[in-house]
Amino acid sequence: MAVRDWTNIVDRGDVVALVKELAPTFGERVRDVTVHNGARAHDVRPYLTARETGAAIATALAGR
Repeated sequence: MAVRDWTNIVDRGDVVALVKELAPTFGERVRDVTVHNGARAHDVRPYLTARETGAAIATALAGR
């Protein structure tokens, strides 16, 4: 099954996420969202507890 939509959530300070914007490469099915994780830019906890991550998950579960 192909991916219909993808939400790319990234902190601009995350040095591990070298490419911050994926939409220019993968097209309009990708939505780039920036969050600010503070001093722990690459730590998974701030990513998983970000409001933007929750919204992306809720949208996927609702089938939108």
